[in-house]
Amino acid sequence: MRPWILTGCVVLAACRGPQPLVVPRDESRERDEACAAAFRREYARWEAVGESGGVVTEAVGRGGLRQRNVLVTADGWRLELVLGDRYKSATGLRTESRYRLVDRTGGVLATAESVMASEDAGKSDFPEHVRVWVDPVDGAVLIDEEHNWSLRRFVAMTPGEDGAWRSRVFYLPNRDSWPPIGFHSMCTGFSGGRVWFECADRTYAIPVEQLPEALELGYGMG
Repeated sequence: MRPWILTGCVVLAACRGPQPLVVPRDESRERDEACAAAFRREYARWEAVGESGGVVTEAVGRGGLRQRNVLVTADGWRLELVLGDRYKSATGLRTESRYRLVDRTGGVLATAESVMASEDAGKSDFPEHVRVWVDPVDGAVLIDEEHNWSLRRFVAMTPGEDGAWRSRVFYLPNRDSWPPIGFHSMCTGFSGGRVWFECADRTYAIPVEQLPEALELGYGMG
């Protein structure tokens, strides 16, 4: 009986020999790809091809803030950032800092609140930035500001057909991600009243008025 038992063990061992390697599904990656695909479907109508145009100026780099900053000077106007105090409000932190678009006579064409404050002036450890885009079509201004990794938002100052300038504070849409760590869009241009940005491996160009407006300006510090 022993030879037969030995043969059976050999056959059984052969059956249990090396098996095909089964790679488990990367569920996290699949879920993240699904998030990216959902973003592309939602904004497919705004997908763009080619160069965006516009002129960008790295107006304020790290540690470059002063109490009063002239960011950009153009034909007939200049853009200033005047810092003020940061204070608490019912909706979160606010500031008395203002972007001011001023004409050559000193008249104020448009203003908007900034997240920067007087206490940030001269600090080299703050990774803040202020970038300014100028629309080559109608001369409108787009301000891209970020404070200490905690908040990023955009301000558009655009001339109307009546000659009056208008300000609008908004955010770029960001796609969901998995794990939910955030996936931020990157502004790449401003032309013809549209904001150009990259997200989920695609480039989009959306009119300013179609972007989500920041109705509550209060914010928290990260």
